[in-house]
Amino acid sequence: MKRDTTPLLSFANPGAEPDTLGVLPAKEWSYGGIPGGGATRSEPAFGRDIVARGFGDRALIGDTDVLSLSIYGADGRLARRIRGAGGGWAVTNEEIEASRAERLGLLGPDAPDWYRHSVENAPHRETHPAFHSALLGPDEMVWIGLAIRLGEETRRWLVIGADGQPRGWLALPAEARVLAMDADRFAVLLRDANDEEEVRLYSYGPSRKWSALHRTSAFAADACGPTAPSHRTGGGLAGLQTVPVVFERPPPCLGRRLPVRNLCVTCMGSVRL
Repeated sequence: MKRDTTPLLSFANPGAEPDTLGVLPAKEWSYGGIPGGGATRSEPAFGRDIVARGFGDRALIGDTDVLSLSIYGADGRLARRIRGAGGGWAVTNEEIEASRAERLGLLGPDAPDWYRHSVENAPHRETHPAFHSALLGPDEMVWIGLAIRLGEETRRWLVIGADGQPRGWLALPAEARVLAMDADRFAVLLRDANDEEEVRLYSYGPSRKWSALHRTSAFAADACGPTAPSHRTGGGLAGLQTVPVVFERPPPCLGRRLPVRNLCVTCMGSVRL
């Protein structure tokens, strides 16, 4: 297994020569041979990857190998750093077998024997990543998707506010992809059993009350009552159409006990990478 690398570049203005701030580890790959010559490349089970997200003049950079995230300004200065202890559990034999079975299930009936053999014997990481992914929002808000065991149905997302203080966490379906968020709304992408995509937009607030702006809620979370749908628009999510709905089940709500150990958020001021 081997990880790619990618440069972190800063452009003073469009067309200017970039300033290389550093070289970062990127996605991890597993390589194999093809009978008669050639090679294959695939993502290993429980592999690591870079986190690189932007919002306005800020960039969020991290590595899923360790829960450490940094926010940089457009001038390359480090504005905030988030550290904690999470994930990293040993991968069990059951998880390895389940991962291989899932990959074999995606192969067609005409897959060559050598390729099936490579999938059955593909290398894998011995531990889980420290976290799954992270998202940057306005005013340096950050959401962190935490690591989960293979087969778990929900994933916890740690919510860190613009003031750098944790607001709590919420549980979303494990396969949900958070597209965007701000201080009181978030949008997620879900796929159904037919692999059809659906975007849902939700609003939330510090009072643990949530409301749906688009579609219905099927999220698992702590019990809390539904609220009247919000009709707010504007901000980074203004382009999404909002449709009032009635909840089939209570929507997700913030949990207060932090699921990350030794969480530390540091405002760095004028430190430069």
